[in-house]
Amino acid sequence: AVKLFSNLLTEKITQSQFKYVVTLHNNTADNYSILSYQQGGDEAGNTEEVFVNTKNDPDDFIYTTDRWMYNELVLQKVNVILQNNDNPVDDGSLSVYCGMKSVPYVNIETEHGHYRMQRKLLLKVRRLIKKKIANVNIKASVEG
Repeated sequence: AVKLFSNLLTEKITQSQFKYVVTLHNNTADNYSILSYQQGGDEAGNTEEVFVNTKNDPDDFIYTTDRWMYNELVLQKVNVILQNNDNPVDDGSLSVYCGMKSVPYVNIETEHGHYRMQRKLLLKVRRLIKKKIANVNIKASVEG
């Protein structure tokens, strides 16, 4: 059943024109955080860049394959990781698949119970996606 779902999902991603793939995930306190992606951390091999705002809980962060999204989130001082799409550790994850297929991917990772923060980050990502789509449409109409 899992393999069937995986095949169906990856087929839909590659055959459609998704603007972004957005996922949500919860973690537990201190077991998995943005700190894992810093130099020397367990996940450092997957990281192209990482921005840590020490005023934010390190368990609440965004993981993306998209440089534009990363840069916009850094400007907003959001904890964010940019995946190394050129040489990721292929662990079978959706982010690696999206990176290999050049499909922008965003994962909103929050500590279990941090529902307000999850919603806040989701709304930020939604606004940024709308902004990027609007900019692409404006550029296309000017060039067209």
